[in-house]
Amino acid sequence: MKVRGNLLDRAESLAAAPDYLVAVGVAERTELVAGNFLAQVPEGDLHVFSHVLHNWDDGSVRRIAANCARAARPGGWLVVLDMVLPSAPQPAVGHLMDVLMMVLVGGAERTPEQYQALIEPAGYTLTRDVPLPIDDTGRQPPWRALEFRRD
Repeated sequence: MKVRGNLLDRAESLAAAPDYLVAVGVAERTELVAGNFLAQVPEGDLHVFSHVLHNWDDGSVRRIAANCARAARPGGWLVVLDMVLPSAPQPAVGHLMDVLMMVLVGGAERTPEQYQALIEPAGYTLTRDVPLPIDDTGRQPPWRALEFRRD
């Protein structure tokens, strides 16, 4: 099976993408799409947001999720790869990043439950919360993959 993908970003951000995509060997399978995910996203089976949604306030995340739901095929996926706060109150590096995101860009780090509350109303269900692999120090990093499936 040949996997194809769209890389959606602002036009000025896509300028460096072709050289990188050639270097990693996926240029022939990647279409560059200039746009704004707050307005519209390309159709697809899978929409992936890596270290993106924490930049945005709750209303914008709801809008992005709704745009993905409109563009998703039935049974499609939305995957969030990001720093995720622990559900129970406990010390975590994500709390410092949460303050930084709030002050710098108006965004937030969130718990899995907070992501659910923002994304599920668009028609998705959280199906898995996967911790990313333990790093070289043997510690579990705060990044997770949250998998949502379109109803």
